[in-house]
Amino acid sequence: RSASVFLDKLCIDQENEEQKERAIMGLAGFLDMSDRLVILWSPSYFERLWCTYEVAAWLRLSKMKDTIVMPIHLAPVIFAITFALWGAILCYIYGIAIWFSSLHGDEHGDDVHFPTCSAVAAVLCGAAGMILPTHIARHLANSLRLLPQQLESFSIRE
Repeated sequence: RSASVFLDKLCIDQENEEQKERAIMGLAGFLDMSDRLVILWSPSYFERLWCTYEVAAWLRLSKMKDTIVMPIHLAPVIFAITFALWGAILCYIYGIAIWFSSLHGDEHGDDVHFPTCSAVAAVLCGAAGMILPTHIARHLANSLRLLPQQLESFSIRE
């Protein structure tokens, strides 16, 4: 056996209904040959019948051994937080640099008010850069709160 990946969304024909039905019926065969199941989870995951079927087949075949549940909202959250933090840090550094340069500034007749306003604006932009990742992280936390409830109440009959 060679290492390979089966992505059901990409490997199952979504247009041709006959092919799609045959592929869904063969999901258990793919799962039986799989060493690991990675679930890209969203709050609507268990509302889709084929996802429920896939988890039920995996439960039957592997007893949930080596199952990874990865919230799909996590990647954009990490990116947004990283981007915003670096942006905030750069704005703070820029603001502090402008402020320090304004302290030594009036020897050439420079206007002291412009650098001070720029420094304040840069620091405020840095603080505002924290709002987006905070909002996105809060959304992620709310959706992750649903996962244990969905797993506890999981019923193949429903």
